[in-house]
Amino acid sequence: VQFPSLMDLMLWVSQGNPSPSMIGADCPERNLGALRRYGPWRLMSNGPDREYHNNDRTASPFNPNPIVQLGVDVPYDPTNGTISRGNLIRTQKHPEGIAREPDVQ
Repeated sequence: VQFPSLMDLMLWVSQGNPSPSMIGADCPERNLGALRRYGPWRLMSNGPDREYHNNDRTASPFNPNPIVQLGVDVPYDPTNGTISRGNLIRTQKHPEGIAREPDVQ
């Protein structure tokens, strides 16, 4: 779900709707552009490093709000070794997985 602001997200939840995770909410204070990058659904799992986030505070297309996301949207790259950082990510737009920077146009 896309929200113009954090207040709109809070209103959505106060009306009895389910609360998306901090990294799943598409609003400026959370994961801005998530709906455009991934589509309406996203399924994630820890990668081989067994860490959900890696405290990655570097902004990138995978990590647009690093203070909140901490690298959660960084996909596991199988060409980078067996215990590389990153998560296994499947989305409506990328059902086979994400192995490159998402289209952010």
